[in-house]
Parts: sequence; structure tokens; C-alpha cells
Amino acid sequence: MNATERCCDSLRAATGLSYAVLGGRANTLWAAYLNTINANGKAVIFPSIMCLSPVMTAQCAGAVPVFCDVKLSDATLSPESLDILLNMLKGKIAVVFAVDIYGNRCAIDDIDAVCCKYQVPVIEDAAQAFGVPQMGRHAQGCLLSFGHTKQIDCGLGGAFLTNDESVAERMRGQLREVKSINKDQLTRLSENYRRVYYALEELDSIAGEAGRFFSAMFHCYSDLLFRNAAEADWERIADLIEKFPSELLLRRNLVETYEHLLSGKYGATSLMHDVKESSPWRFSFMVPKERRAALIASLRAKGIDASSWYPAIHRWFSKEKSPAGCPNADVVAQQVVNLWVDKKDPNYAERVAAMVVENLARPEEGPSG
Repeated sequence: MNATERCCDSLRAATGLSYAVLGGRANTLWAAYLNTINANGKAVIFPSIMCLSPVMTAQCAGAVPVFCDVKLSDATLSPESLDILLNMLKGKIAVVFAVDIYGNRCAIDDIDAVCCKYQVPVIEDAAQAFGVPQMGRHAQGCLLSFGHTKQIDCGLGGAFLTNDESVAERMRGQLREVKSINKDQLTRLSENYRRVYYALEELDSIAGEAGRFFSAMFHCYSDLLFRNAAEADWERIADLIEKFPSELLLRRNLVETYEHLLSGKYGATSLMHDVKESSPWRFSFMVPKERRAALIASLRAKGIDASSWYPAIHRWFSKEKSPAGCPNADVVAQQVVNLWVDKKDPNYAERVAAMVVENLARPEEGPSG
């Protein structure tokens, strides 16, 4: 059995879905799916808290991104907000993109029930939650990524799982057209993307609405989204999939330690739910917004990995792209802090949690003078 067959067998076993389609990136597969269902000119519903790349990919496929609010408890797509949005946009929606964010599985049963009511398909993006129980079930398809920072991190590679044989076959036909791209050009483009993204994110936090410049530039970066499956290291991906249960146990143990030491301390509120049913990407929690920047800066100064991903991306688009509003996403974007959970040091979480508590316990510094 070769590496791609090993991957497909492991993924079918993990999801319970019958057909596996492999690609150079998850976004390559997402684009193939959108072309398969003829999403051009139609709306695709996204949660406002997520990675921007799938939104860019939908735009490249000619679809119109529309943003839905999230739950404050775990930052996943809100079924109640989705119901309101689908009712507002009846007959205009191609698909709902339900994201498992920070390692939390979205309320896929409730989301699927809402989508069935309006006869709209749902795709579960499990790129940040590889290994959650029953991932992909109750959705038309499940999208997985083996790219940078994911639980299975091989730089490249993605998979789409489905029970619909015709969808799988049509997607494979789409993927035959994907060509390999010059690696030097891709490296330069990737570095430029990161610089522009973070510069615009900073500008947006200062001046507001600066992210709209980025939403108009997505075609410049389309080569980053579409990669040939042959570029991925499927042997390594297959090995990491088979070894992941022990990695998952480590991640869950670190999250449980963080939860025990941080939840409820000085305004810290965990975004993780039901750790034993999750596949932690980070330990994600919220702190008072006026304390977040100083906390992250303090941790980074001590060599600790910490981030404030993700911004509320509905703000990077015109207001008509979020017609029902996304107030919860705004709160999460202003308060979320992410701590890494892939560390092998058994005392790592205790040390970092102590630093967080020490920082939050300090009186807030007021303006000088």
C-alpha cells in the first residue's frame, strides 16, 4: 500500500466517510468543491472568526462571502445566528462553511438541522480540529489541512472526505487541472502575503476598515491557494496521522492544565469546551480587552509563543456582507489569546500559566501625567 492509499484509509476510518480526495492544499480542494457545485455568483456563509484563506478561495471561485456571528462560549458558528441569516438570504446561498475553530468542534448537528430546513449543504472545516470524534459526519463533506501550524503539520497537503461519490469524482476531475508553481515565486509571494496581512491588520486596529484593501487584493495571492497534490509529502502525512493519538493526548493534557490554572482568574475565560471531545489547536481564552496587548507582549518578551488570532473578518468587508451583524465575533477578536499546546516539556503549561496570572494580577497602568 502506498502513502496516499494509507492516508485515504486512515482518513476514511477517522471520519466514517466513504470517499477521500487528496490535494496540495485544503484550499485547492475547497475551490474544487465550489466549482463542482457551481457556486459562482452565489453566497457562501462563513463564521466571522476563522482563517481568511478559505474566504479568499471562495472569492477566486466567483462566490460572494457573507459572514455569520459566532458563539461567545467557544467562537464557533452560532446556529441561531445562522438561522436568521439563511432566512434573510433564501435562495441565494450555495453552501455553509462551518469551522471547527481553536480545536473546538462546531455544533454541527444543530447547524446541519438549520441547513436542512433551508435545503443548503454544509461543509465542515476540521482543519484546526483533526481527530475530534465523528469529524465530518452530518455534513456533505469534511475539509482537512496538513499545512503550517495544523495538528498534522507538513507544510502542504489537504483532504476532502464525503459520502457523495459523484462529488468526489467531479472534484478529482477539477484537481487534474492544477499545475505545480515555481517554488521561488511561491516563497516570495508567501513572505509578501504575511507582511501585507499583518500590516493591514495593525492598520485596521488603528484606523478601522483598512482590511477592505486586502479583500480587493485576493487575486494577487491566488497562487498560494492552489497547489498540486504531488507537492505534498504523503509518506510523512500518513506517518503523522497514525501517530496522532499520542499527540492528541498531550494536547488535551496541556489544555486541562491551562484550564485548571487560568479559568476564572482575573477575568480570564476559557474558549475551550469539553476537552475530551476536542482536538486542541491552541489553548484559547479571553481576557479583558484592555489587558490583552500587554499580556501578549509580556509573554513574547519571555520567549513564550502567544497570539491574538483571529480578527473578526467581517470587518474586512463591506457591511452588506454581514447583514445580521457579528457582535460576538467582535468581542472574541478583541479579547482572545492563544497559547501553544504542542510542547513536550511536562511543566510548560504550569510555567506559562503562572506568567499569565502574574501579568493579569498587576494593577492596570493608567495614562501617565
